[in-house]
Amino acid sequence: MSSSAHVQSIQALEELKGALGRFSGEAQEALGAAEQEIRRTLDWLQERLNHWQNEVRRRQEEVRQATEALRRCQASGYSDRDGHYHAPDCSAYERALRQAQARLEEAERELRNVQHWTRQVEQAAGDYHVQARRLQQLATTENQKAQAFLERAIGDLERYMAVAPPPVSGMAASSMPTPAAIAHSAAPGFTWAERMAVLKRWEAGEPITSEELQRLQKPITDLQEGTVAADESWLNQILESERYMEAMRDSREAADLRDAVQAALEAINYWRSKL
Repeated sequence: MSSSAHVQSIQALEELKGALGRFSGEAQEALGAAEQEIRRTLDWLQERLNHWQNEVRRRQEEVRQATEALRRCQASGYSDRDGHYHAPDCSAYERALRQAQARLEEAERELRNVQHWTRQVEQAAGDYHVQARRLQQLATTENQKAQAFLERAIGDLERYMAVAPPPVSGMAASSMPTPAAIAHSAAPGFTWAERMAVLKRWEAGEPITSEELQRLQKPITDLQEGTVAADESWLNQILESERYMEAMRDSREAADLRDAVQAALEAINYWRSKL
């Protein structure tokens, strides 16, 4: 059984980690917007409830007054000398009472309607909050755990890629090239000397590009046996320098630089054990 791993794309893990970060932010933003909308709806329903409760009381008073006015009108009839009773014309008071009663019935219907929808919204909000708490936990605690796991996996794979010889399919383990052979057949993409040149420019206070920083993360396959000890000493000096310590407090790129330097040291240790 092969003891090496076939690593195809660390970038895929980095993209997944980024997607999880975006999901967390977008999910919490959506949860916040939904909560604000629920609050606005409940506040509006409460305002409507207060309004129609006040309207019911006011219109009940209108009905009471209209009823009293009709009663007074009806009591204003009189009998003449011949004993004939003359009833007053109270039709206007009767209409006023019917109108007041209709207005009261309208307010009572509206109040019942608001009370019904308030109960409906409160029940729906309660059901939503149960699911929202689960999503909140997923978007925060669980998401942070997943991102931390991916961060560790990416770091482990980058360190593995930095020190492991490239996989060769269809060859027996005994025919795998030695580290010394790999050092002499290095891919021309980004040589050890070029890496050292970039790091020396950075050490001297010169800026390095994001492209160069990304290339520093690539596997190292062309270490020179004769300079291993000097290179190791110099890399350790970088890690202990004030400029490096200041950079570590600065940015995400500084963390990438740290990983590149540490990967180079691990590659040196691996090569020393094999050469």
